[in-house]
Amino acid sequence: MHLDASGAALATVFAQGISVLFALILFMKRKRDFSFNTHSIRALKIGIPLALQEFLTRLSFLALCAFVNCLGLEASSGYGVACKTVNFIMLVPSSLMQSMASFVVQNVGASNGYRNG
Repeated sequence: MHLDASGAALATVFAQGISVLFALILFMKRKRDFSFNTHSIRALKIGIPLALQEFLTRLSFLALCAFVNCLGLEASSGYGVACKTVNFIMLVPSSLMQSMASFVVQNVGASNGYRNG
């Protein structure tokens, strides 16, 4: 179809859309698997603002990338190198954050050292 990068992007979005559609169909068929309780409401109170923050951060990076790409090949290449360097530097803190999240979740689930407040 000669769509090049646009075709890859369209295929990715289409495949993810189909995946969401199938997930929603399975979700509707199995209504008993999901119900709101105090833990899920507490998770949503924390998760929704975090998801909004991540969405806005990614949106700003997308706008920044689009702006830098308009400046030419040199600026785009420099921005790409800087992004890869930052990603490499952030590997250790990010890994530590993810591993600590699993410990925190286990302790919250077991009610060890967690108090409502």
